[in-house]
Amino acid sequence: KRARAHTHTHTHTKLMAALVCRNAGGATVVPRPRPRPRPAAKVPGGGGVGGRRESDSRAAADADAEAHKSPPQHPRASITMSKLGRHYLAMCPVGDQHVVGIVLSILGLMATLAVLGIGIGEASEALESIQINWMFFLLGWGAAWGCYESLKEPRRESWATWFELICILLAFVGDILLVPYYFLSNGEVPELRYVNTATNERLIRMCPSLKSFKQTCWLQNPFFSFWVMVVRERFWRDRYQREYLIAQDGGRIALDWYTHDDGLRPNLSDETPILLLISTLVGGPMSYPNGKTLHQFAETGRYRSVCYVKRGCGIQRPNPYVTSKFWCLSDYEDLTMAVDHIHERYPHAPIVAVGVSTGGGQLRNYLARTGKFSKIRAGIVVDAGYNWNACVESMDKRLPIMSHAMAQFIGNSMVEFSQLHPKEAARFDLTPKKLRSISTMHDMILHCMAPTNGFPGKPLEYMHYSHPADPGPLDRPLLQFFTMNDMIICQDDIRSGENYPIANPNIINVTTKRGTHVIRWEGFTASKCWISQVALEFCDAILGETPNGKTDSFPVARIEEEVKRQQKMGVTECHGYGSSEDDSDKENRSTKTVK
Repeated sequence: KRARAHTHTHTHTKLMAALVCRNAGGATVVPRPRPRPRPAAKVPGGGGVGGRRESDSRAAADADAEAHKSPPQHPRASITMSKLGRHYLAMCPVGDQHVVGIVLSILGLMATLAVLGIGIGEASEALESIQINWMFFLLGWGAAWGCYESLKEPRRESWATWFELICILLAFVGDILLVPYYFLSNGEVPELRYVNTATNERLIRMCPSLKSFKQTCWLQNPFFSFWVMVVRERFWRDRYQREYLIAQDGGRIALDWYTHDDGLRPNLSDETPILLLISTLVGGPMSYPNGKTLHQFAETGRYRSVCYVKRGCGIQRPNPYVTSKFWCLSDYEDLTMAVDHIHERYPHAPIVAVGVSTGGGQLRNYLARTGKFSKIRAGIVVDAGYNWNACVESMDKRLPIMSHAMAQFIGNSMVEFSQLHPKEAARFDLTPKKLRSISTMHDMILHCMAPTNGFPGKPLEYMHYSHPADPGPLDRPLLQFFTMNDMIICQDDIRSGENYPIANPNIINVTTKRGTHVIRWEGFTASKCWISQVALEFCDAILGETPNGKTDSFPVARIEEEVKRQQKMGVTECHGYGSSEDDSDKENRSTKTVK
């Protein structure tokens, strides 16, 4: 048993040493098992219990305490004050994120004592003054509760009950009261999870924006921030040239190429890198998070931007249905056709892709299924869940109003087709009345997506069919953004993917505490998107822009060298957490990797 336990501990040590969980700019944390304390040597005839000398026992205790010291932890990625009050916050034992809540709680307690004092000592006063004091009492406690909900980490993500709805509303009140506090704060340090390879270290070093993120002070509430994004979409005025592609089943997808204000495409060479943006649930290039990224890449003059629009999607610039088949959650066939078409049109241009929300899951699925044969050089996934079924069920329960709105967005795109082609729509009983009556995402999948994709009455089988592939075979660098303040993707699903960088060294996870779904505002006027800036820096690093200004090709050879180095350490890439192997197994696996 002792030998077996020692072998297991040694294997676990080598495995965890390959994973780096750090804050950008913070100290590295390498988990390690605590060494087994060694008993002190017995001295015949010595003093103390059991024949030990007191000095030896004390030395052994000191040695054990020294051996049990935990490794230095990375600095906590919480919001800290820049200058005002930093000396006080350093002495506060409960943390700076609760200081304001404690102050307001004291004010609420003072209001309570004032009400009790009036009720006991001054009962003869007018009723109006008592009502005024009760009003201050309720406002004081409401403000304290709201600030607590605003500073709580992680925040509440559900409004399924009346109590949760009240907490969500109070959190919005707290966000308003704490605008000066968030304005004076330094922001947060994003948490990065990746395997410590030379390639990953180079990519992180060449993305300086990853070191910090500060959400706009008046857009801390995720629901209000999402609503502001929807409103801004109505004023987005970029211009695109549309190109249609016809699938084998007769369906039609669209490619929207970014153009200048005069309607002409940028004068770029055929070797200019291409940014392929895979749109949100039913969005297109006019959706704010999609358009912001396309605009930022294209305006640098180093990229040719194009947006992939699914069947029946594109809210402000729709791509109408021409057949009764819905777009699929996996969307592998249509996306493959679009990537192949772009590659044939510009064979010498490298392609980098950004997938937003649903498009992020589709991009991850494409990269995993194509593996080393992928025509996409690198991928960036923004707020895409790992488990489609779990995300849909969670949203239906936590956010019924949001689920109803998203289902209506999808159904409305099919209503027009069912009115123009009633016979074709009648094959799947897609009448306008039925489409308008859909109230949840589960009903949308049951009545529309599953039947038109070959799974009538079998929603679970369809969800299993469209589930993203295992990212183990993924052979391209993949940067994934997540936020614990996301209201669409549940926090449990985000945590379930924290170990993916161990399974595949090509994956880098970036998690923030603030922000909202598919957008991270920066600047007082919210004119900047932190995700777009980091994505641009990451793609520049992938395509070979080194700190010295020299260009370099895609570092496939260096990745293979790092993978072989990890294998010698006993870590299996892609498919597992790692295990100790014989020398013959290491040689065989290294040969397979080179081949």
